[in-house]
Amino acid sequence: MVDLYGFKTHEKPKEREVAISPLQAFEEFSACPTPVQPRPGVPNYGADALPNFLPPSHTPSRPAAKDFVDAGTMEGNMHRATYLWLTDGQQFWFCPTFLGKHSVAGYRWENGQWMYTGFGLDAVESLAGT
Repeated sequence: MVDLYGFKTHEKPKEREVAISPLQAFEEFSACPTPVQPRPGVPNYGADALPNFLPPSHTPSRPAAKDFVDAGTMEGNMHRATYLWLTDGQQFWFCPTFLGKHSVAGYRWENGQWMYTGFGLDAVESLAGT
């Protein structure tokens, strides 16, 4: 048998690993219910910073018209409490900490704690910042 570089080898080829899509990997990872805890002595800022505030206790009014949400729209809400309405009907307080061209990640307020999550910007139907 010959490897990629043309060297002879007598090793049995490894079984092919099953490839999963990035979306499947993300869904498996994000299904973990482990909350992210703040690190003692580390200032609370940066892309991985756990919010050091509680979200407002009220639910803001939903905008009358659906917003076109893109990276520019989300950029003004970085590290701030932002209420999101998703295209699948979910709605929640969110604190974005990472913004990509087509995706956003940050902390979602769920069951009385901030949980790290991320999704595509096309999943966001509307938002209301504080």
